[in-house]
Amino acid sequence: MDYMTLLLVTSTAFLVVPVCVLLGGRRSSGALIITAGAALAASIIFWILLGGYTSLSNGTSAPAIVMTSLSAAASILLLAAWTLAIHAAWISRQRLWVLLLILTGYISILAMYFGAAPELVCISGATRMPAPISAFLCGEPNSVRPLLFDLAHVLGPAVVLIYALVAVRSGVDPTLPAVSSLVGERRPPPGLYVSPITTAPLEEDTEPNLH
Repeated sequence: MDYMTLLLVTSTAFLVVPVCVLLGGRRSSGALIITAGAALAASIIFWILLGGYTSLSNGTSAPAIVMTSLSAAASILLLAAWTLAIHAAWISRQRLWVLLLILTGYISILAMYFGAAPELVCISGATRMPAPISAFLCGEPNSVRPLLFDLAHVLGPAVVLIYALVAVRSGVDPTLPAVSSLVGERRPPPGLYVSPITTAPLEEDTEPNLH
């Protein structure tokens, strides 16, 4: 695949983000659910079912244009879903979810980078890495390493999807803050509306009292 085709495929993959947002924009957390679900599906197909970059370099996978499209879509969707989820959890003051999302998303990003060029990492940086990491990444092939990499690739989008589904099931819209950033007042539960108290004076009784 030539360089211009690679650029075209990679740039077109960015369009999956607005498509997912528009498809899920009609319901609470819909954009987050669809984006995270698409990221999880793309990661499973590319990294687990098709073997990722290793099978691409060996020529034993799907056509290069398909693998490139899936790789770009998986990484772009992961970053988009990760960003949406962290923002939603932060404005909802769900601190534990924020920490969990940051940790699991970063693990998936690290797995994506190390899985992209493991030979290059081992050749150029093995001597500068801590011994346990170097032994894990650059040691003899074993059955544990591929399994851990597969789990790392799907961990980030899976946790984002779980967060979005839990938020919807609990009836909370994670796109709205739980506390107003201006006045510090709590919002009413979804579906309820609090009408303002009128300050208009009551009309005086102008009719004469006959009793």
